[in-house]
Amino acid sequence: MWASDRIHAASLSLLLETESGKEVPFAFVEYASFGIIRKVVIRSSDRREVLKIYRRVEKIKAGFMPEKTEEKFCPECTFSEHCVSNSSLMSKFF
Repeated sequence: MWASDRIHAASLSLLLETESGKEVPFAFVEYASFGIIRKVVIRSSDRREVLKIYRRVEKIKAGFMPEKTEEKFCPECTFSEHCVSNSSLMSKFF
């Protein structure tokens, strides 16, 4: 299972839990092009990652851009000029 599928399944399970008030311990992910349906256990780490992403999106919506971290996707990112860096010159050396 791909990591993005785990996050997607966890986010949908959190929405279902909010609506129903019951815990959703697993989800089914369908890979239609391969004809495969997989049962996925929703881990607490997946839930934490979804909540972390949610908080980052809320900050962006409030006008705060996330701190810039150079990653492998940065050269292709169309928003790289909008990234901000709150780090000091001293932090680059230590």
